[in-house]
Amino acid sequence: MTDTQDEDRRSAEESPATREPIFRSEQAPDVEKRLERLCDLMGRDGPGLRRRAKKYSADAIIDAVISRVDNGHKEMEISTYLDELDEKFARHGIDDLTGARRDYRPFPATDPHPRLAAWVCPAARQCSRALPDSGAPESACALTGRDLAKIDLTP
Repeated sequence: MTDTQDEDRRSAEESPATREPIFRSEQAPDVEKRLERLCDLMGRDGPGLRRRAKKYSADAIIDAVISRVDNGHKEMEISTYLDELDEKFARHGIDDLTGARRDYRPFPATDPHPRLAAWVCPAARQCSRALPDSGAPESACALTGRDLAKIDLTP
């Protein structure tokens, strides 16, 4: 076999038409579905999705996904770009763009069990009046004249 024939054979083996499908790996079973969702979104409103991507600084990520899919890159690499794309859109209130699973994460500076309180009537026979807690009582009981009482509503 000549060098040219060997080169032609390698080129044919590596062409997209003869490559094995890239979405067969058990490492990233959700990539195919995520790409299907992205493809559907692009098909329904590609220009709108592109405008948003540019606005959210994610247009290069979409281009990277398309390039990697077109060139047969590994699923895990594509998945990483899809995760980045989802993250960029999620920061602007569009969650689950490509159907990625997301976990709940509390805000880092918050108490997982916030304290809830309210100001209520101080009388022994209370009325149903209650005001949200905003520090000091905002007013007094109109009947008794005493300051409203603070109660804890945290379960």
